[in-house]
Amino acid sequence: MTIDDVWDDLIHNTRKGDRAGKLCNYIESYPLTQDEINDLIDHVWLMQEFPYQWHDEWISMWNNYQTPPKKQRLIDRLFKEPRRIYRGGNPKGFSWTLNKDKAKWFASHRSFDKDYPLNERLTYAYEVKMIYNDRGEQEIVLKLENLE
Repeated sequence: MTIDDVWDDLIHNTRKGDRAGKLCNYIESYPLTQDEINDLIDHVWLMQEFPYQWHDEWISMWNNYQTPPKKQRLIDRLFKEPRRIYRGGNPKGFSWTLNKDKAKWFASHRSFDKDYPLNERLTYAYEVKMIYNDRGEQEIVLKLENLE
């Protein structure tokens, strides 16, 4: 199976909500380069609405992810000093934001069965696995060992 086959299967043959599980299997079963793994994880993460449904798979995938040097330089610049980040939802989640209003929105729209408060914490560059702003969320993905 080629990387093109993996992309084709994930994009065309797999429901968006099931891509995390499928990708986890590909990462464990096929010889992919680090760049391929990173690109696939980036894509599936940005398309995933509810990553907690695939919590164990995301732990495995983030363990396989290596922050690209260009993104690491950006993380180091953004977090030259500790910065406050926010999360609207379970405080043990992977995904936080620099934007307090965005976190408030998530707290009010994504807490289906619980009333989660707005969470905040000071964060250092060494705690950040990845950053995304593709959806305008100023998203910060914390390294697994830094989740509460």
